Amino acid sequence: MAEFQRLLADTPPAVEPFYSHSQSGQPIVLYAGPLEATDPVQELGRVVRGSIALSWLPTPHVDARFVIGRPTRSDLVAQMGSISSVRPVTTSILPQRRARDLFPRTRARPITIHATTALSSHEVGTDHGFAEARFHLANFPLIHGASVRYGDVLRRARLTFRWAGWTVDLDETPDSRSAQESLESRGGYRLTHVGRIVRDDAVLFDAGQLRRLLEALGYFYAFAAGARCGPVLPVAFDASGHAIWAMWRAPGVDSWLPRFMWLDRHHGRAQLESLFPSFMSVWHDAAAELQLRKVIHYYAASNLPSSIDAALVLAFVALEILERWTLGTPLPRDADTRLRNTLTRHGIPRSIPPSLPDLAAVKNKNSWTDGPKALTEMRHRVAHPDPAVAELPISARMDAWLLVTGYIELIVLAIAQYSGDYRNRLQRDLWVGQVDAVPWRSRPRT
Repeated sequence: MAEFQRLLADTPPAVEPFYSHSQSGQPIVLYAGPLEATDPVQELGRVVRGSIALSWLPTPHVDARFVIGRPTRSDLVAQMGSISSVRPVTTSILPQRRARDLFPRTRARPITIHATTALSSHEVGTDHGFAEARFHLANFPLIHGASVRYGDVLRRARLTFRWAGWTVDLDETPDSRSAQESLESRGGYRLTHVGRIVRDDAVLFDAGQLRRLLEALGYFYAFAAGARCGPVLPVAFDASGHAIWAMWRAPGVDSWLPRFMWLDRHHGRAQLESLFPSFMSVWHDAAAELQLRKVIHYYAASNLPSSIDAALVLAFVALEILERWTLGTPLPRDADTRLRNTLTRHGIPRSIPPSLPDLAAVKNKNSWTDGPKALTEMRHRVAHPDPAVAELPISARMDAWLLVTGYIELIVLAIAQYSGDYRNRLQRDLWVGQVDAVPWRSRPRT
């Protein structure tokens, strides 16, 4: 017991979430109290009682709800539409409210107006003097990480990212295991991780610096998970540990569904911690940042094929951006040559692997030379369907989708100069922990 207590004392505590919820899709009440109308002009300064909350359905969004207990004639004539935006009266960052505070309560009256409106600003508080910031991720996969302490329980749940004087610790939430079980059985949205951002030199930072880092983290985590996971609801603290700023918005979170990803749950710590500095070095270039934003946006959107043809089109857009980014100008005229040269430049094999037999069968039937030629022909047929030409089998289109999204993952990893292992979506029946070395580790890139 004494040895375990020493182990507990030597293990860092997990980062505490500032916001939480216990059920999939349960709203998070951020504020309850007086709200001041900011638009239109005739309502400017009017104070109503209400709440501000992050609601997950139908898609994640933050808005305000308010109640008017003694409506005037103008309120009734406006049909609850007179107040189009509000802000909280206080600028203090208060603790999370109870779920029952979502709907403002009022004593029974003959006529009561309940309405929903927008926030005039999603940021509240003082925008400078930050010593620490926290943020939350939703639906991010649980990765075997470093040890952290939850009370008297130890879990391997921390990932640490370092770049240019910044340190980001990402921990699972205390209820992440039950949240994952809920997501796998019911889908929806759950906060699964909480992150902490600090400067290594303890220099204070401001909202502008934090926003830029959060933007980069959002795209990094989306590329890792193959889906948008946030960050959502960041909160900043001063040197005394008081919350002084918050951003009440959900910039992009996809509902949970099983997805392919290059990230492996067992090896994910080494994969992500080694990729982050080089990813950020690429992101730090303004032109490269713009390309990464586009590629990861289309990649994440294509990574769940509710319609395989739509997913293929989105993936082909991301692939074409990567081709132009890699090759520059002038570009070869033939699309298959562009893709072939891009793969060769990064040391990625051009052949169709044996694990995609239906795509290989279509390639052989049409005498297409290799993977780039097959994908180029399929892209043309999907984007420009010809009724006179027989439709390609759905199984071959599924194989093509796997191949093109696999190419996207490898090209992005190559651009970021990643040399570790990855989970190869082209291999069937993988188990957790089964990874491949990136192909350019064993063959030169040109």
